[in-house]
Amino acid sequence: MTYSFTLDDVAYLASSAGREAALRASELVGDDRLRAVTVLRERLGDRAAPVLETALLQARVRGRVPDGWLLTADAAEQATAAPVAAHRASRLAGRDVHDVTCSVGAELDALRHTASRLVGSDLDPVRLAMARVNVPGVPLVRADALAPVTRGTVLVADPARRTASGRRTWRPADFVPPLEELARLCQPGGHAGVQRQESPHDLVVSTAPGLDPALVPWAAEVELVSLDGRVREAALWSAGLATTHRRATVLSTRGPAWQITDAEDDDCPVGPAGEWIVDPDGAVVRAGLVRQYGARHGLWRVDEHLAYLTGDAPPPGIRAFRVLEHGRYSEKTLRTTLRRRGVGRVEILVRGLDVDPNALRPRLKLAGSQEATVVLARLETGPEAYVCEAVSDRVSAASDPR
Repeated sequence: MTYSFTLDDVAYLASSAGREAALRASELVGDDRLRAVTVLRERLGDRAAPVLETALLQARVRGRVPDGWLLTADAAEQATAAPVAAHRASRLAGRDVHDVTCSVGAELDALRHTASRLVGSDLDPVRLAMARVNVPGVPLVRADALAPVTRGTVLVADPARRTASGRRTWRPADFVPPLEELARLCQPGGHAGVQRQESPHDLVVSTAPGLDPALVPWAAEVELVSLDGRVREAALWSAGLATTHRRATVLSTRGPAWQITDAEDDDCPVGPAGEWIVDPDGAVVRAGLVRQYGARHGLWRVDEHLAYLTGDAPPPGIRAFRVLEHGRYSEKTLRTTLRRRGVGRVEILVRGLDVDPNALRPRLKLAGSQEATVVLARLETGPEAYVCEAVSDRVSAASDPR
């Protein structure tokens, strides 16, 4: 069970003595956690628990938020990664912004560099106290996200996620507060205390990437955002902020960011495999922009219903697969092909087939010094196996010519 911080804990952790204790605790935890607990109890008494929890949480979010921040376990779990928050803040440059679910301040830290005016609010007094330490100088108030204390601002919300009960997709009611309730804030008369004739708020909501856009018709733009190859969120932008209907934003800590939208050309035909197979970034796939991505880079699809693209040259800076040979898939045929090539280590990628790579790999009984990537896909003509050589980072991890 995670530790429940108190306001007194926050006051201590924000002091010079508390900061020094957390720093020393992080050094101890890195060696031996059990010993760290014993040593901290001897040194700090009742302060040991909040100090140890803080050290563990700071280690968990390292690279996502600034070092030394105060966090709760829930805040650490949901805190927006700094590059993602910075991207959103750049889209709101020059606007008056109200973060209505500010938590410990991850979004505020980025927004204070771009917003014309900025305020944060949250219902949790402990998180607000932590935010005051983490982002000093930003006005903060305790308030319900569904009853914002500002008018005419851009509302930024990152609602908590309930457990999706084993489902891979999310519903608007899975969030706290529910997305439908947040959407009412960008409609005239959408919350108490605001006269119906006044201008509504603009709204951007950070949600889980598995949310079906059809369930949030109020979102004029749905933006899928990935960071270092992992899809982090779907951002829902209200009509006053939208500049397109669907957007994929690909961020990287190792190279420049790039974007693609549904406004681009989507002329991407289906054809036989070329020299390369390209698996687009997950943000592109989830945003439904595979055709636009293929058209941009002169690629074509291997099948009408699959996200795999193919062509004579892959886009720069991505992981692509050079096709060595391909043909109709059967386990026996694949085993024979890999043995003939002396493949002893294989990566297996699957689209559209009921094949478990972890179960298939030992059945192939491979032996040899070579490596290969096998792409299995169900085409309209039947299951196909592509034996490939994977090539990574040909320019930079996220570079794109546009």
